[in-house]
Amino acid sequence: RARSTRLQPLLPAARAAGRWHGGGVLTASWPLAQGASLHLTTNLASEPARAPDDARGGEPLGATHGDAHPGNTLPPWFVGWFLES
Repeated sequence: RARSTRLQPLLPAARAAGRWHGGGVLTASWPLAQGASLHLTTNLASEPARAPDDARGGEPLGATHGDAHPGNTLPPWFVGWFLES
């Protein structure tokens, strides 16, 4: 509920921009209202992958693995959402 309350006021300005990095790694960002951005970082492969240089952090909103920040290596099947404000 807190995530919904935090995100809903920012969504009217959302427009997606994504990038496929190969090897299962995908990043996407949505600029939001009030200068905020929503970031998605994924590794859709069965092997660990190097986090791309443009993988953005921010406030972790949720991830498939306990440590939500991707760091330098993305675990297999990693999906993480981050809010940068």
